[in-house]
Formats: sequence, structure tokens, C-alpha cells
Amino acid sequence: MVSPLIALMRDQLARLPPHLPAAMLWGGQSKQEAMQVLTDLKVQSLIHSSICSFVHSFLDSFVDSFMLVSNLS
Repeated sequence: MVSPLIALMRDQLARLPPHLPAAMLWGGQSKQEAMQVLTDLKVQSLIHSSICSFVHSFLDSFVDSFMLVSNLS
């Protein structure tokens, strides 16, 4: 069973215009799927240019930390 929140997130992603790339990170993904989302974030292919530098810096730190922990397990 897919939770209503996950269904809503999938629906919102599907309705985005093609020029706004996006992805979803949630607990039901495989490690490979989650790592792909985080890798895409790391190379900034999913970050919209209007995100402020503070948020951008936070995301970079989060992705680095997550990838480090994931590589240890």
C-alpha cells in the first residue's frame, strides 16, 4: 500500500513541467535509487537556480554526509 503522502508526492512530480527537473527521496526507495537522487543533487542537476545560497550550502553538506554514511554501511 502506498501512503497518501507518497502518492501526492508522485503526482506532484508527474505534473511538473519538463524544464523543472525534480526527484523524490523517501524511505521506501532502494539504496541505489536514493543514492542516484543524492548524486543528482550533488551535481546540481535538480537544484533550481532560485534556491538561495544558504539552502544550497546546506544541501551540499547533507548530501556529502549521507553519501559518507551510506558508503560505510
